Amino acid sequence: MDLHLPPAAERPTLRLVLRTVLLLQVLLAGGLAAWWMRQGWAPLPVVAVAASLLLGWMWFLAAGGFLLKWLAGDWPRAVRGRHWPRTLWVEGLWMLRLFVFDMAWRASPRHLAGDARRPPVLLVHGFLCNGAVWHPFARSLRAAGWNHVALSLEPTYRDFRRQLEVLDDAVRALAAASGQACVLLVGHSMGGLLVRAYARRAPQRCVGLLMVAAPHHGTAVGDLIHGLEHGPPSPRCRWLRQMNQEDGERVVPPALNLWSADDNIVLPARSSQLRQVAERGLHGHGHMALIATPAACGALVRALDEISTELERPA
Repeated sequence: MDLHLPPAAERPTLRLVLRTVLLLQVLLAGGLAAWWMRQGWAPLPVVAVAASLLLGWMWFLAAGGFLLKWLAGDWPRAVRGRHWPRTLWVEGLWMLRLFVFDMAWRASPRHLAGDARRPPVLLVHGFLCNGAVWHPFARSLRAAGWNHVALSLEPTYRDFRRQLEVLDDAVRALAAASGQACVLLVGHSMGGLLVRAYARRAPQRCVGLLMVAAPHHGTAVGDLIHGLEHGPPSPRCRWLRQMNQEDGERVVPPALNLWSADDNIVLPARSSQLRQVAERGLHGHGHMALIATPAACGALVRALDEISTELERPA
């Protein structure tokens, strides 16, 4: 398929920012190492300590949301269970990989050589992410024969209406290139809100919907970033509360909503639930692990297969 997405759906902004931040952190660690060596430290211990500090700092930034989740009372013992160290560790490692490697250095995944009889899948990332965040899941999609394309929108989601316009252009382009009238939309985090809003706006071009870890009722983290009406939505966000009231938390196309009680970004985690949409709990996974671990990716592929099967049933 010959696919040309609109430029606004292939932005390199976040990739460049992540590279710059990574370079600054490496330079800082290198500066500390150089200072320690001038104090008489041996090179090998200096390199080991500097690298450990750098990786430790980055891992803390990656998994620090669990501390906030615990302090907010959203991660009691009954939720986190006995295996909470593994949940925390896996989430931190995946966040490190996705932000330091995939999103900083790789292009958005695209595979248009699968089963053309099924609608193509358009992957929509979340806040402060780009299309490369979908590489782990894209590998599972490709193995299952799904045609798919990931977008890279402006990473901050500060202009939700503008993002809807870009998504509409991308849907039209993918549908035309694939020879299909509609596409399947998969959205993670804020991307889940975006595809949900798009399904309300243009249900004729959205044949099915999969939302993963979407803050349908906001997240306490949103109070800390960009104010109430921009970026990750606060539970008090007016446009989100209006959307929930207008659609009654229903989605017209066949849809599944996936969430985890161990989500470290959507606080409280139950804010990801929708009353009138079929849902599935993938508990034991953090926010990014929900679209990255083999177990979660397998569950997402099965969810797409389930939506596809529903589409094939006679009306």
